[in-house]
Amino acid sequence: RLINEYKLATNDAYKTRMKQDGDLAKSTKMRIFVSQICKRDYYETYNLDDAPYAIAPCGADSQSEYDISQKVQAQPFNYLFIGKGYRKKGLDTLYSACAILKKQGLKFKLTVVGLRASLFNKLTAGMHGIADCVEFAGYQKDLKPFQENASVIVVPSKCEAFGMSPVEAMLFGVPAIVSSVAGVSELLNDGIDGLVLKDHLSAKELAQHMQQLQSDPAMLKSMQIKARAKAKQLTWDKTVDATITAYQKLLKSEVGTNENR
Repeated sequence: RLINEYKLATNDAYKTRMKQDGDLAKSTKMRIFVSQICKRDYYETYNLDDAPYAIAPCGADSQSEYDISQKVQAQPFNYLFIGKGYRKKGLDTLYSACAILKKQGLKFKLTVVGLRASLFNKLTAGMHGIADCVEFAGYQKDLKPFQENASVIVVPSKCEAFGMSPVEAMLFGVPAIVSSVAGVSELLNDGIDGLVLKDHLSAKELAQHMQQLQSDPAMLKSMQIKARAKAKQLTWDKTVDATITAYQKLLKSEVGTNENR
C-alpha cells in the first residue's frame, strides 16, 4: 500500500490513470465487476455511494473430457502456485508456510509456474529453507500438465480482483486454498469445495490448511470431486448472461426515465 501511495504521489502516469479511472467510474451508467471485493474497492476509492452495479464472475473453459476418477495422487504431494508477484500474489507467505510444513517433517514439492529458476528466485526460496522443495517452471503457455499433476493449488494473494488460476485448476479436480481478499473466494464453500485463508498474511493459518489436506486423504478426495463440480458451474455463458442482464436492467431504466419525461 505504501509503495502504491508513493507511486501515486510521484508518478504522472499513475496520477493520469487514477483520474481516468475515477472519471469513468463516476460518469458511467452501469458498473460491472467480477466480484464484490472488486466492487467494494472501486466504491471506496472513488466514493461512488449508491451508483448502480452488477457482478459478473469470470468463467472457465470446461474440461468435459477429463476423468477425475483416474486422477493419481502425485508423489511427493505437489502444491501448485501460478503467478509472478512475490508479495502481491502471496508467494512470500506461501514460502513461510512451506517452511512450517518442512519443520513438521512433511514431504512435498512446490511447483512455481511463472517464475524461472534464476539465482534470485533460488536464493529467496533458500532464505526460507525450502530450496530443495521448490521447482521453478518459468512461463508456460500450456498449464494443463501442471494442473493435472497438482495435488492442491495455493493462491494466498494480498490483492486479487478475482483469480482465474484456482478455477481452471479445479476443473482438473485440484482443490484450491485461496485468500479471503481474492474475489474467487466468494464462490467457494469453505471446507467443502475449497479452503479460504481468512488472514491472508498468516503463514501459520496457511500451513494449517495445507497440512489438513495433505494429511487427510479422505478429505482431499472429497474436495477434489466437489472442486471440479463447482468449477464446471462457473461457465463463461453465465458471465455473459450476467453482463446482458446488467445491460437490460440499464436499458429498462433508461426507457422508464424517458417515458416519465
